Amino acid sequence: MPIYRISEVIFAAINLHVFRVGSRNGFNNLRKERNFIANYFKAFKMNFPHLDTVDIAMRNIPNDVLEKLKVHLVKSLITKKLFYKYRILGKYFNITIDATGTQTISDTNVKNFPNALYKIYNKGTDSEKKVYFIYVLEAKLVCRNGFCISLGTEWIENAEAEFEKQDCELKAFYRLAEKLKISFPKLPICIVGDGLYPNKKVFEICKANNWEWIFTFKEGNLQAVWGDVFQKQISGSTSKNELTDKVEIQKKDEQKKVVTSYNYYVYTWIKKTKYLDYEFSWGSLAIYDEHGEDMHNFVYVSSIEMSKENIKEIIDNGRMRSKIENEGFNSQKNSGYALKHKFSETSELAMKNYYTCLQVGHLINQIFELQISIKNKIRGRKTLRSLWSFIKSFFSLLEISVRELNHFVQTPKQIKFE
Repeated sequence: MPIYRISEVIFAAINLHVFRVGSRNGFNNLRKERNFIANYFKAFKMNFPHLDTVDIAMRNIPNDVLEKLKVHLVKSLITKKLFYKYRILGKYFNITIDATGTQTISDTNVKNFPNALYKIYNKGTDSEKKVYFIYVLEAKLVCRNGFCISLGTEWIENAEAEFEKQDCELKAFYRLAEKLKISFPKLPICIVGDGLYPNKKVFEICKANNWEWIFTFKEGNLQAVWGDVFQKQISGSTSKNELTDKVEIQKKDEQKKVVTSYNYYVYTWIKKTKYLDYEFSWGSLAIYDEHGEDMHNFVYVSSIEMSKENIKEIIDNGRMRSKIENEGFNSQKNSGYALKHKFSETSELAMKNYYTCLQVGHLINQIFELQISIKNKIRGRKTLRSLWSFIKSFFSLLEISVRELNHFVQTPKQIKFE
């Protein structure tokens, strides 16, 4: 039986996601290709273990070991100032918080996931059914060019002992905030979250950690603030704090001719409003079409004082919260990473470790895919999926030249991002 270094085993678990294979069995099938094995070793200077060997390791490696690996990689990129030009107001990193479901647990496997959340359907009836599922909270570094990189992960899960209430996203955030502060103690952070987060406890945490924040503000949040904003609006005190942009929109009509129209972006802000002992700013963006029809309305509160000079940037970063869904979770679920795939149905620890390896694999791929030189190659019918299909075919069918590979690696290059 071959013996593998632990680095080779973990690297294979990460490459399961780098190559966007989607399953352990799929990666094992690539391993059967002689050329793939040879090229894998030439490219990475590592052996390619069977995925059953990888699975044994995933069932035994403490999850915090892989989390530390992920944090180390992110820190090295921050140190190299890769994300500096995407900071809010040239200072704060946009750290977006959101939760997603990764998988449901079948009745036969629920014993292997004792901490899983559950939902009861048709409660109190003969058809009552308890469905178990896995949920996770992410803190991701989000940038306008498409970067969406995991900085911290907290599993939303129940205690194994008796409990009165199930775990929830807010409780998980309190734990995740502690991890973030330990991992990135000096990082200038701006927490970006949805309408769940404007509350006293979250404000306390952000203030204690010296973090700024931008939160979606919805009706039902902080009623006293809504009242204050309404009073200032009807008194006309917000009329001085208004900015309008005319944005050109180009679309093709049914005859495929380019038609130009305009949308109007109306920004309104209040520099200071108050909730308990906390002062913060309120801002909104209303988008109208050229006929004056109301199309969209976005409202935010922020610890950063809003002004004519920064209102657009603050609102834009609040709206970037959607990137954690699109470039983050949706990409990982639907673009070959198979986030919802059950890489392990019998081990909760292995499930968490595969998830962390997925985050590392996605990080590596983003650095590759978001380069300007690569994005310029993705045009027309060419897609990232077809690009990775080509790379897998190259590894399987062709032979890497060690001489050319060494020349490529040793030649200085400048990587550019939009």
